[in-house]
Amino acid sequence: MRHCAIIAILAVAGLLLVACNPPADNSSDTGQQAQPASTGSGSTPGLGGPDVSAEPGGDSAEPAGESAGESGTPGPQRDTASLPQVPAKGKPLPTFEFATLDGKTHSVEEFVGQPLLINIWKINCPPCKAEMPEFVKFYGEYKDKGLEVITLNVEDTADAVKKFMETKQEMPWITGFNAGTLARSWGVRGVPTSYFVNSDGVVVEIKLGAADRKYLDNLLPAWMGVKE
Repeated sequence: MRHCAIIAILAVAGLLLVACNPPADNSSDTGQQAQPASTGSGSTPGLGGPDVSAEPGGDSAEPAGESAGESGTPGPQRDTASLPQVPAKGKPLPTFEFATLDGKTHSVEEFVGQPLLINIWKINCPPCKAEMPEFVKFYGEYKDKGLEVITLNVEDTADAVKKFMETKQEMPWITGFNAGTLARSWGVRGVPTSYFVNSDGVVVEIKLGAADRKYLDNLLPAWMGVKE
């Protein structure tokens, strides 16, 4: 009996040790980088992330689509090596490059230092199209205060985006395309997704789903330092 009791005690002690030790990190064995975590359930076609809806008061978000630019012209100097890889509220905007419709490649560093709206969208997305007129009007009112808008299309060809802009919706700002890889690396869960960045290069808000004028106006103090 005493022998059996000792064996039982040792077995329980062994289980406690296993429970107290964290699982091993095998990421170094494969040489792969950890991917951005995401929340929710289900899968979003074209992104590999969860399928989500817009926030209350907005429209449903659509799944996003494909790849970013390659070389850009550096602007205001930041320690880009220390920047986060994924945008987060209250954190500096990650650096990235994107291709534009004129065949050039730009870096977001060219625009850091002024209020930014970065909008991820695609043509076949009703809420994306619904918010564009709001953005155009808002941009017209605040571009003289330094506002810059960058729209990044995740699915459509440059020709398709150009045709859309000529026949359906003007976009009087810089427009990128082929940005699906960037969207996936950022953990984007659907489109439209908008990032509001202040003049210090800090993300003040991330919005999934269409943004209306009231939403934009409410962000003015934190985003642009403007009081309505």
